Amino acid sequence: MLDVGFCVSGSWHVLLGGRKLSTGKGNVGMFHLPGDSWQSLYPPDTCIQGVGISVRIDALRSMFEDEPVTHEGLNRLLRGGADATVLEFGQMTAQEMEGVKQVLMAGSVDALRKLFLEAKTIELLHSFLVARNAQGRKPLTVAEIRKMASAVEIIAEDLEDPPCISGLASRLGMSASKLKSCFKEYTGDSVYSYIKKKRLENARRCIESGEMNVTEAAVSVGYSSLGHFSRIFKENFGVLPKDVSKGRYCLRHTAGM
Repeated sequence: MLDVGFCVSGSWHVLLGGRKLSTGKGNVGMFHLPGDSWQSLYPPDTCIQGVGISVRIDALRSMFEDEPVTHEGLNRLLRGGADATVLEFGQMTAQEMEGVKQVLMAGSVDALRKLFLEAKTIELLHSFLVARNAQGRKPLTVAEIRKMASAVEIIAEDLEDPPCISGLASRLGMSASKLKSCFKEYTGDSVYSYIKKKRLENARRCIESGEMNVTEAAVSVGYSSLGHFSRIFKENFGVLPKDVSKGRYCLRHTAGM
């Protein structure tokens, strides 16, 4: 388990390998200490208030399946699994502090409150992981920007049958992991999500122009279920594809998958 603790009042200490690490109000800690001899110390007559979240390593790994991991501690944990040691303390962001306060103010736990707490806990964990992972990111170099521009061109040349990630990485002269990281930084999407987005935009244009009907457009972008295609289309563009085909709407903004 990776444990994340948010503290809004009080203080406590961790003894690990001869080191004494302190945390308290406004701090957040991330720790995974397998096999290490460590001890928590709590000052007497101290009231500690906060929120603790534990997440399984396999669940954490699935969260970052399409996301490059640039934070050193998270990267070490996801590569080393149960044997990796992670211990880090820092300041909470304003967003994290607000999320913790909302959880603590939830009150008694009935069915609806439980649903609220689960949603807020997931939101809080997401905020923490995104913020910490972003700390390890480095700006793309000029050479990397040029390679990512080439990657976008290669994908656009054959959007219906683009190269796989390993093939694209080979053409660009870089590793697959480096491609994933740079591409995400350059476009804001994973390679897979970017291709899906561009295919959906093409389908939209074909429907608008009358070049294809809705069924043909759905098949052209790989959707065998017309209902599924219509749902994804509406999630991205706000209208159903059948309404676009009837000329009720003319869409001019970009999709997001």
